[in-house]
Amino acid sequence: MNKTVLVSTLAFFVAGCACIDPRDRMPDPSYPAVSIVDDEQIVVNQEPLFFKERKKVTITWQLPSDSKYTFPEGDADLKHMKDGKWTPGSDGEIVDCKPKAKSKGLEFTCENKHTKAGTYKYTIRVIGPGKKLELDPTIVNY
Repeated sequence: MNKTVLVSTLAFFVAGCACIDPRDRMPDPSYPAVSIVDDEQIVVNQEPLFFKERKKVTITWQLPSDSKYTFPEGDADLKHMKDGKWTPGSDGEIVDCKPKAKSKGLEFTCENKHTKAGTYKYTIRVIGPGKKLELDPTIVNY
């Protein structure tokens, strides 16, 4: 009897694990943390950013409060995947990108309209002591 209970319990947990989408356990994609490693590389704590719900959301990328790097003024470069190729622009889905007011350059925002599924590349730029760094991570609306 104990074997039957053990096997049944194990089968339940294995089946349950297969039904859980790992994207549902990730940190909030609306607030990705950005860090600079060895003054050479930008790292986003979520790559790509996954958005499941079809609703407008503000994405706010955040540098640490003690960062010597900041987000410069200007819009983000955006591209979207169409017919297997990266195409300029975000097809109107990712808009209004700019440093967040009153954040001293430590936060950068974009509106994700999320009216349709798609994959979008965006460019993160930071400037620091004598350096400009860039990274092209991805947003996935599904």
